[in-house]
Amino acid sequence: MLLLSLVLAAQPSLDRTPELLTPFACLDLPSCAGAMLVEFNTSGWIRHGDPADFSFLYETGWLLGQDAEHVVLWDAELRIRRLARKPSFPDDWSRLSASHPAGRPLPSEWHEVDFAALCRAAHEDMPADEWGLKDEALKAAVLALWAHQRREWKLRDDLLVTVRARYEAASPVPVLEQLRAGVAANARWRALTDANEGTPRAALLAAWRGIAQLAPQARDGEAGHMVAAYENMLIEDAAHRKPGDAALAEMPAAAQVDVWLHRLRDLAACQRGQPGGCEVFMGGEPSATWAPDALRALGWAAVPGLIARLDDTRPTRSLGYWRNFAPGSYYLLTHADCSRQILYAITGEWFETCADAEAWWREHGEDGAERFLLGQLERGVNMRFAVEQLLARDARAHLSRVAAVLERADATQRIELGGEFARHAGAEHLPLLQSLLACDDPMVCVLRGRGARPSRRTIA
Repeated sequence: MLLLSLVLAAQPSLDRTPELLTPFACLDLPSCAGAMLVEFNTSGWIRHGDPADFSFLYETGWLLGQDAEHVVLWDAELRIRRLARKPSFPDDWSRLSASHPAGRPLPSEWHEVDFAALCRAAHEDMPADEWGLKDEALKAAVLALWAHQRREWKLRDDLLVTVRARYEAASPVPVLEQLRAGVAANARWRALTDANEGTPRAALLAAWRGIAQLAPQARDGEAGHMVAAYENMLIEDAAHRKPGDAALAEMPAAAQVDVWLHRLRDLAACQRGQPGGCEVFMGGEPSATWAPDALRALGWAAVPGLIARLDDTRPTRSLGYWRNFAPGSYYLLTHADCSRQILYAITGEWFETCADAEAWWREHGEDGAERFLLGQLERGVNMRFAVEQLLARDARAHLSRVAAVLERADATQRIELGGEFARHAGAEHLPLLQSLLACDDPMVCVLRGRGARPSRRTIA
């Protein structure tokens, strides 16, 4: 009996976390024990060229909670998703319903998924390339984690064999090191997208602390920087007193600037095209509650505060990427990135460094916005921006000056500036407008009609 006890003690406990699953312990993850794996119909759908080529969009994950309006799923990318239950069918559903696959849920419904079958499928189709192998290895590792949580030891151990085989086929780097990097990359992507979706900063801080444990040196120590940044912002949040809209409107301009600069941290702009970048001005009419629009409206008064933020590398919630299908390319705009874009909208100048902006401000800050813009116009520097801003500020006061500039401008400049001028011109400017339209210069023929886009935005 004693010998048997010693033998059992020497064997690893089945419920002890295997080494290949230890990276997940760095993250604050839920448990799927006792939950049901389901496929949920999101009520979205896609159509292809053939009208009959139709399919609903589904999400698969562990059902962590539900009510009449939502379901909460934990998916294979380790995201916890709260999905709305809003049944929606295409207009021609009566025709399409006959082709709906049997056994798949209808909009806002879910069906249970066979977890063991999902695990068995993970052993199939060995990818041929390194990145495919690593992606499939990480997916198998997530399944192994779930099997471990559910105390399904054989499923877990079989999956870990596949995890090891795929990482070994992908790279000579030790398997555990590759897995830690993969788990960290996944956690980073989730932390960035969660920030954009409004997750509280305390939860984001916890996520980045986990990433710092997994990959402290990755991306030049990004995780450590993010931990320090979120710690600092949480301290500032605790000390900040948010004024009501009426109180904010009554504050002096400098105090309003401070409030809106604080609110940059919660700016959640989204990239609209790819490739490209994340722009903080979303188009359309300015919004009084959108920090970039509010700061641009404050104009020259906001410039010193924005310049001071050009060294601020703390993150906002604004999300950009090279491609949305490349998680490693995701990033958050910093306070400096946002300030740079807003400064450009106010001044027409792009500042790479705080020192450059400070030198510019020493030279032009006392001019005020109008005098600076008039100087730009007279010097022929950034003329399109100057014309847009001056005419938006006070067209009656500045039309004659712009007209004089147009009369002596070359063909390209006349077309570039003429569009904005024409939007404000009166009958007295008709001869000048006719001369612009009648000009037969080849460059004018090419550029005619390409005038400045409509703009009513101004700087204070």
